[in-house]
Amino acid sequence: MPVEQISEPGADWVPLHQAPFRFFPNFAPTPDEVRRELLGRLTRVLSRLQVNFRCYEDPDYVVVCEGEGLYLSIDADGGTFDLSSRIHDNLPIVFGRPHAFLGSYDDPELSSYKVDEKEAFREIARSLTDTASYQLAAALKTQAGRVMARVGSLVAPFQHIPLDAWRGFKPVLRDADADVEDHMWDAIGTDGTRLFSIFVAPHARLADPSPASSSAAERDCFRWLKGLMQHSDQRTNTKDALRAEALGKFKGLSKVGFNRMWHEAIENTGAYAWKDGGRPSKSKTLIPDAINH
Repeated sequence: MPVEQISEPGADWVPLHQAPFRFFPNFAPTPDEVRRELLGRLTRVLSRLQVNFRCYEDPDYVVVCEGEGLYLSIDADGGTFDLSSRIHDNLPIVFGRPHAFLGSYDDPELSSYKVDEKEAFREIARSLTDTASYQLAAALKTQAGRVMARVGSLVAPFQHIPLDAWRGFKPVLRDADADVEDHMWDAIGTDGTRLFSIFVAPHARLADPSPASSSAAERDCFRWLKGLMQHSDQRTNTKDALRAEALGKFKGLSKVGFNRMWHEAIENTGAYAWKDGGRPSKSKTLIPDAINH
């Protein structure tokens, strides 16, 4: 393991269960920034699904997406989704961390609600989960965030867990009988090593390509691609078609330059769904192996 050791977590470190809601892929340090970024994610998903739900901010780290009979609360502090009824006194119906929430979505209590609305909220939750995973993966890959944990003991100093090492760990509840929402998550490696008190610490903020490493045409292309990727969580055209459009739009841009900016924009935004070749995917979702929880 690395030499760097720290006795206490930093003030800006976030627990593992919060990290997918705090890195976009740059770290959002304040509730206002978190809510703004989450609303951006919601807006892009609703635009793609062509769903006319109302979205708004609640106090602290919460944003809400409201339909006719149901509403979905996304709590970045708790790292949870909460689908509740607007008809029956705000009664919670499905609640949990993203994957647990999706796994219990077919609750019988949802049977009385409109199928289209139920399925829209399911797809919203699925898309938000995937995007959060993509962007946290980008944060870890580019060092915008780093996994920090106590190795082997609850009293061991914190160490940086490199991404390649982190991929070999599987998060587990510290107490097998604990509720999944207690957030007491450790991780076990393939060799039996156990990580305790897992956090993700902000590290280096991602930046646009520098003038020294790219041409003006490439930087313009990067900003254009970045805007497209931030606007939609899935491609709206093939890479070949976007390359042809970029070559016509940015004088002096080469195919090699486009390909380099394509990869940089994906890493900068965490838009890993854009990597797939061929036609844009309408239903395929990917969970990067950097985030194995």
